Amino acid sequence: MLYRVLAGGLLAVLFATSGNAQFEIRGSRLYLDGSPFLIRGVAYSPTPIGQTAGALLDVSACLYNRDFPLVARAGANTLRLYARLRADDAAFWPALQASKLYVLAGFPLDPYYDPAATLSPATEAGRALRARIVLDFNNYAAQFQGQQRLIALVFGNEVAVNYGQKFSGPARDFYTLAQEAALAVRGTLVTTAVADTAVPGDADLPDLAFWSVNLLRGTSFAGAFEELRQKTAKPVLVAEFGVDAWDAASQSEAADAQAGALRSLTTELARETSRFDSTVLGGVWSSWTDEWWKGGADPARHGADGTAASGFPDGVRNPGWFGLWGVTTTGLPGLDTLRPRPALAALAAAWGGTLPDPWPLVQTPRVQLLAAVNGGSLPVARGGLATFFGTDLTGEADLTSACLGSLPVPLVYADTSQLNGQVPWEAPIGSVDALVYRAGVASNVARVEVRDVAPGILDRGVLEAGKPCPASVANGVRPGDYLEVYGTGLGRAGAAGTTGLVAAAASPTDLAPRAYLGSRELRVLYSGLVPGVIGLYQTNVGVPADFAPAAPTGLRLTAGGLESNSYPLAVLGEADQPGLSLGAATLSFDVQAGGPPQTRYLSIEGRNGFCEVVRFSVNGLPEGVRIAVPIGFPGERVPVTIEAAPLTRALDGLEAALVAESRAGPNPAVQLRISVLPSRGDLAFRITSGGGRAGLIAQFEMAGRTIFQVHGGGAGRGFSFVALNGDTGVLGPPRTFDTWLSEKAAEALADYLYGLPLGAVVLGAIADEGSLHLTPRARAALREVLHSQTTDALQYQDSWAIISRVGAAGAIAEGRSPDRLVVLERVLTFPAP
Repeated sequence: MLYRVLAGGLLAVLFATSGNAQFEIRGSRLYLDGSPFLIRGVAYSPTPIGQTAGALLDVSACLYNRDFPLVARAGANTLRLYARLRADDAAFWPALQASKLYVLAGFPLDPYYDPAATLSPATEAGRALRARIVLDFNNYAAQFQGQQRLIALVFGNEVAVNYGQKFSGPARDFYTLAQEAALAVRGTLVTTAVADTAVPGDADLPDLAFWSVNLLRGTSFAGAFEELRQKTAKPVLVAEFGVDAWDAASQSEAADAQAGALRSLTTELARETSRFDSTVLGGVWSSWTDEWWKGGADPARHGADGTAASGFPDGVRNPGWFGLWGVTTTGLPGLDTLRPRPALAALAAAWGGTLPDPWPLVQTPRVQLLAAVNGGSLPVARGGLATFFGTDLTGEADLTSACLGSLPVPLVYADTSQLNGQVPWEAPIGSVDALVYRAGVASNVARVEVRDVAPGILDRGVLEAGKPCPASVANGVRPGDYLEVYGTGLGRAGAAGTTGLVAAAASPTDLAPRAYLGSRELRVLYSGLVPGVIGLYQTNVGVPADFAPAAPTGLRLTAGGLESNSYPLAVLGEADQPGLSLGAATLSFDVQAGGPPQTRYLSIEGRNGFCEVVRFSVNGLPEGVRIAVPIGFPGERVPVTIEAAPLTRALDGLEAALVAESRAGPNPAVQLRISVLPSRGDLAFRITSGGGRAGLIAQFEMAGRTIFQVHGGGAGRGFSFVALNGDTGVLGPPRTFDTWLSEKAAEALADYLYGLPLGAVVLGAIADEGSLHLTPRARAALREVLHSQTTDALQYQDSWAIISRVGAAGAIAEGRSPDRLVVLERVLTFPAP
């Protein structure tokens, strides 16, 4: 159902303003609000395939939502921009703030290049050009006033390289201009980027805060830091470092070589910045994504034109292949899809990033439908809510974004099959392409019809005025009632109309809708945006006092020539008495004595206009078992939580009754079926493993009950483990590692095993296949932690199971077979002797 998460999701605010952040240079260090700040940056110039980068950062704002969360998850804290940020780019700063990133903002001098022009302060023409550049720079700096995410402005990039092709006269003229520009915006840090170690003297540049040095020497910095210490007393930022992912010799991608170089470079950089006398402020990887336009004359072709560079793995530097991501077209110009390279994971490992597990994500999201409400195919309205239905849309909400045309869609709710978001107020009218990004990977393209007005009523979105319970067919309304109708798509509402921002106060719509119940028109008392919620409208209507009781009929809104979905509603008569029902007959719980609580959810459904608080009582609960159920109202799902005390006796399917109590009567009840697993004494375990030739299953049983089971061929493939506390016998959460899929999963397996506490009892089994990407470190963890005697000999699709105790002299039981089930059975005593 669309908008099934109304509370919470729709109340999310896109971003919050930060405090008065202040960057400053003290001695040879950069500080943020008085604390040392080490720049871990990526160069951000995400020029789409077929386009050429210009002096302005002229890309779809959708790319910010695609990229910035991933930049942060990779462990970076800073973006370096080469192009100027447009003054009207309203999406950049909220996206930057949401991802807690900072920016080095570029001011390229390319628009002023003219080999016949001079920057000499000794000539009238030079002074005039200098004044124009400084004025433009000052105006550019002014647009950053109040922005708390700016580290520094970067005045030019490698201007002194081939200086005669840019300006006449000596390059020294540019450096004195840089000092003049920095002086003009005193209070904001200013730097300039220079090529390699071509740093001039510092004497005439007191207002330049630090040097930014592009150090593209290949797989090593090769003594550059010592050279810089000899050349300048100013702090230095490594403004570019990295290698490309192309092997000129084999004419093929060399992603692993790039990742290896990244590991070496970040290790050198970390070693340097950890020195007490270091003047290095951090480093910036040279490109977030590949930029095809740098690789040849055709920006639509991923060319491999390069220049000789002895420090690079293949002896050639290919500028179009430096990205941590490769790019592929999607069918929407300017909205490319990303393909992660191993270098991204290497960067996250070096800089403390937290990429999703597993990484990379292998599923490509699929969008099946765009709709306004209730699964229909209605148009959507500017400023209103829209829903993307599909598959694999999100695993982690911060890595998911959506685009409507070239505009970002502010999301208010996300799960694997549904995204809700606001249609941008700036969206074009008509048929518009849309797509979803999940961890940089684009979905298929969907089409949606955008209108100025397209009314829709939310599921469970009609309430009796002033009451919290949804009206429905079962919980109908009475003649004379006033109703609050919550929906979307009712168009402009006064001054409210900034995409992604909520209305601060009630804002009546410019165009009042009309309302109908069945064939009869209702009086509309009010219609407007709901304060504090993106894209949500409230319409107040009255049901006539003479409305005859009716079987289920439809409530509809009309506006702008369009009709909303029909909301099913019943009108009650005097004989219809209020009451309630519960959305389940039985709730089953399997808890362990002393273990974590288990929670199930129960729906409260009103009947015939019932809207009162509901309380719960329980009958027949056994000793040692505790239950918690909050009060609730009709239309809510309340959590029912059960836990068992440590010494609770074992139970199998004991029945109790949960009774809903209200003034309506009679009070309905739900049957509780409760089983309690033991945690102390002698416990029988049975572990079953079926490899690729023996059932594709891993199953864990305790005291005759299955506690965990997975199957191969998908999410259950690889190694599965369940650990128990050796003293209490309490089960920990099961873990599965798909070591057939990736070495990342094998390293996570090793981390899990090495992190187990001394004395833990561990149950392990393979389902389907677990050996393909089992790393030496993972095999070592199986030997050292679980005392395995067989995993070094583990072959493709073998069955394997183990019962062991961390810190013991050897495994309790272990088995392996190439083509048969492995079944281990043991009785263990807790607390373990």
